[in-house]
Amino acid sequence: MKSLLFPWNLRAFLGFCALALAGCGSGNSKDDNASTQSSYKYSLDDNGCKTEKTLTSKQAYCDTLEDATANSGCALAERKTLFQRDCGSDFKESNPLNP
Repeated sequence: MKSLLFPWNLRAFLGFCALALAGCGSGNSKDDNASTQSSYKYSLDDNGCKTEKTLTSKQAYCDTLEDATANSGCALAERKTLFQRDCGSDFKESNPLNP
């Protein structure tokens, strides 16, 4: 007479599914970590023109990426790329060195 219990392969499959689902919703997504980040850093070098900053807020980070004077006029294209990736698409350079 066959056992009325689940076959071993079905039990193994259900166990695997339970373990896989247990990892969902852990809350460790990139977006969760970004909102609690304590410092924002960048270091850029464009043909020897270097700029490096460490800032304490995302707003300061975004504002500084747009600030030509704060970056000694260096790495405009790289700063724009970082801004678009991290801050939004509306990059507007401020404090130009040669107004």
